[in-house]
Amino acid sequence: MQRMYRNLIMALCICTTSPSFAEEVLNCVDMASTGFVWDGKGKVKDTNFIEQRHTIKIVSETERTITMTGDSVSAGSPHSYRCNRNPDGSIECHNLAGTMPWLFYRNTYTRAFLAGPPTGHIWVAYGACTKF
Repeated sequence: MQRMYRNLIMALCICTTSPSFAEEVLNCVDMASTGFVWDGKGKVKDTNFIEQRHTIKIVSETERTITMTGDSVSAGSPHSYRCNRNPDGSIECHNLAGTMPWLFYRNTYTRAFLAGPPTGHIWVAYGACTKF
């Protein structure tokens, strides 16, 4: 009898658990990346940047953790982002410094890096995400 109750409770727990509580993980790949770089003399030139890959963990409606993957020096370091849903269905996310915004729409994204002169660079990339 106890075994039957235990099985019934387990079945109820499985059936009533909402999938919205499960963390979702996305694999995102840049399709193109371009921008501007400044040299040490303050001159700017346009350039293409290397496309990158990211793993994105959707922690909640308002939080995502983004980790660059691959061979980059920045690979493996997770960064926390705060997110807001827009009326058009897109989701905008920003890091604490506000220098690396992301805009997600369905399975696509646009992201940027905003650091300017005198020796910085600015770039914009776009790409697509798939679920792991």
